[in-house]
Amino acid sequence: MTRFRVPMEKVDSEQSSVGFGSQVSGLAAAAVFLLVTGSAAWITQGVNAANLAAKEVAHEVPPSQGNPQAALRARFLKAIDASLREAGVESSVDQGAGTLRLGPTSVAFKRGQAWLLGRPLEHIDIVGTVLSKAAQCLPKAPEAYAAPSVVDARPGMQACTPEETLTPVSFACEPEFANLKLDALLVEGHADAHAYSVPGRQFKDNLNLSSARGETVLRRLYACTPGVAALANAQGQPLVSLGAHSTQRPAVVADPQGEANRRVEFRFVLDTRAGGAQSSAEDEDEIVVEQEEVPSP
Repeated sequence: MTRFRVPMEKVDSEQSSVGFGSQVSGLAAAAVFLLVTGSAAWITQGVNAANLAAKEVAHEVPPSQGNPQAALRARFLKAIDASLREAGVESSVDQGAGTLRLGPTSVAFKRGQAWLLGRPLEHIDIVGTVLSKAAQCLPKAPEAYAAPSVVDARPGMQACTPEETLTPVSFACEPEFANLKLDALLVEGHADAHAYSVPGRQFKDNLNLSSARGETVLRRLYACTPGVAALANAQGQPLVSLGAHSTQRPAVVADPQGEANRRVEFRFVLDTRAGGAQSSAEDEDEIVVEQEEVPSP
C-alpha cells in the first residue's frame, strides 16, 4: 500500500475548521485521482500483456495447428526424415511447406550439371526404399491404377544398388497414416544463382537445369524402386511427378550461389478434394484481444 504524507500548516483558530476541511477534500481528490490513473495503467498493462501473449502464441503454434491433414503430414515427414537419418542420409523437413530436403552431403550436384555418380545415387536408392515402405502406410491406390510405363533411368546411369548391399532401412508406420490424403509427391529440382545462359552448354538456362536435376532423381527412383512408381492418389493418377524452380527458391538466401542451393526436394501435396486437408472454424483456435478505443478530447 502506498502512503501519502500531507504537511499540516499552522492556522488561526478562526481558519482551523475551514483549512482542515479543505485539506481533507484535497487528500480525497488526490486519492481518487491516483486510483483512477492506477487502474487505467493496470488495464493498459493487462491489455498489452494479453496482446503480447497472443502474438507469442501465434508465433509458437506451428502452421499445421488447426489443420488435421497438415498435422498428420508433418508427422509422416518426420517419420521419413528419421528413417533417412538412421540410414545415414542427410535430410531435413519443412513442416509448413510439406517438403523433405536432401542435404548436400547426401545428394550434391556440381555447378551446371544434373548428373550424379557414386554415393549420391546410393542415397537416392535409400530414399526410394524408405518412400516405398512409407507408402505402405498410406491409403491404397485404386485397383484400376496402372503404374507409369516410363520408368527407365538415364542412359549410362550407374546400376541400381543391389539390395544385399543397400543400407538397411526401416519405417515406423502409425495407424493414423492410413488417413493421410496426398494429391502429389513432387520431385523438385533447384539451381543456384550462377548465370547459366552461355551458348553451347548442355542446358539452356537454370530452369532447364533444375528440371533436369529433378528428372535425374525421378528416373532413378522409378528404375530402382518400382514401389515408388506404383504410388497413386485417390483419383487414380500417378502420385510422383516432377517440378522445377530454377533459382527462385534458394535454400540459403545469404549465399545464392552456394552448393546447398543445387539440390532436390520432395514436396508432399495434400489432396484438398478429399476434404481432409481443409480446416474448419471449429479446428482453429483464434485469440482475439479487443481494446475499446477512447475518444480523443
